Amino acid sequence: MLYKLLFFIVLVFIGLFAFLPESNSIFQLIKGFDKLNHFLAFFTLSLLFIISFNPKHKVISILIMLIIGIIIEVIQPIFQRSFSLFDLVFNMLGILLSHLMY
Repeated sequence: MLYKLLFFIVLVFIGLFAFLPESNSIFQLIKGFDKLNHFLAFFTLSLLFIISFNPKHKVISILIMLIIGIIIEVIQPIFQRSFSLFDLVFNMLGILLSHLMY
């Protein structure tokens, strides 16, 4: 139960940060930091999903996580953010690594 709660909390935080206006903070100026954030966010989210829901098929779990990432990227332009294929790539890398580790 605790892991399911953590999964939804992390999902909400990812959503909030994904839709906040882009800033020129020091973190945005560090090359690659944004991609590291995507990797870590989806690694954590995916790992919590696996632990919480114990999916029978890893492919289904990977697809669910990928769909969440795609939905976020597609909706971002509504919030004056930009769609990024590279963000999706790093989301997927985090998803895949979490599935390989668990």
